[in-house]
Amino acid sequence: MALINQSTTYKKTFFMVDSTDHRSGKTGLNISTGITMQIAQWNGSTWQWNGNNGLGRTMYELAYGWYAVNLTTSDTATLGDLTFRFTATGCDPANYTDQVIDYLPADCLKLNGALLNGNNAVLRLKAIDVQNADTGVTGGAQGTSGHAVYIVSHGYDGINIVGPTGGVNASSTNGNGASFSGSGGGSGMYLYSNLQHGLNISGRNTGIQVVGYPGLGVSITGWTDGLYVEGTVNGISCEGETNGLKCFGGSGILATGWSGKAPGHGLNCVAVDSGVPVNGGVVLSSTGLNNISITAPTGPATNFREMMVQLWRRFFKKTTLDATNIKTYADNGSTIVTTQTASESAGVQTQGPAT
Repeated sequence: MALINQSTTYKKTFFMVDSTDHRSGKTGLNISTGITMQIAQWNGSTWQWNGNNGLGRTMYELAYGWYAVNLTTSDTATLGDLTFRFTATGCDPANYTDQVIDYLPADCLKLNGALLNGNNAVLRLKAIDVQNADTGVTGGAQGTSGHAVYIVSHGYDGINIVGPTGGVNASSTNGNGASFSGSGGGSGMYLYSNLQHGLNISGRNTGIQVVGYPGLGVSITGWTDGLYVEGTVNGISCEGETNGLKCFGGSGILATGWSGKAPGHGLNCVAVDSGVPVNGGVVLSSTGLNNISITAPTGPATNFREMMVQLWRRFFKKTTLDATNIKTYADNGSTIVTTQTASESAGVQTQGPAT
């Protein structure tokens, strides 16, 4: 018995026995008109025998009495037993029964002997190498009462994927490289560990490399939190010999709080000790601050960076003060960048806004 994937083409081989001695293979049969093939399928209530004279399918003679016939997707469209009867003049009838299934054993994944297929968990892989014009790995319609993919490990890793080039390579020419969504009010992806890391990704070159062109490298959307990461030591720890986290684009990191919702933060980082915020959720190292541009503004500062630069220049670059004005200068020492009025009355000094 052969296992045939549902609604796929399949080359069925069969052996024709010479009716003279009932054991030798019969060769030289006319593959166009000399062999009659009948197929029996369950139509939901009764067995239905279909066709004769080969059903118009292409047949081949192999050797030593072996022949083959090309089955079409309509032949394999019905799940269950698929019964064949081949007859020819001078031959004993050849009877076979194969099984049409919706996935092959090689397409399934077993963890600890449990087959991941049913209402609670579905994971379909094509021999781990997934290439499909629509969706490579899919689960959902058959995971209606729980998770599309549900994997529990009581040992080390729930999922451990290692490859000499990459652990996971997901690419799409029309959609998303990878898309995770929870339609029932849950999480698109939920990763938990009570011992080590919820998610541990390491690579000799880059831990995670995500490229979106012309879209976003990473897009995360949630009704409550776009990204929620909780850890007893660090929420997110990014470590690299060159950069811990490198974000490049129009905006390195763009974090936005939805308008129309309760007032919140585009980016909210809090460090907590015993339930009390401490130090600061975001720590800027000197190396990071040294990468901030110190280009001098050409007039009064309009943003925080320019304010910091202009404040330093006010006290450590050329500045003049006379009876009526305070002036700051560019590096050439002659170009006036800002001017402020200055006056004194009854011992009170007043300086006006910079222009």
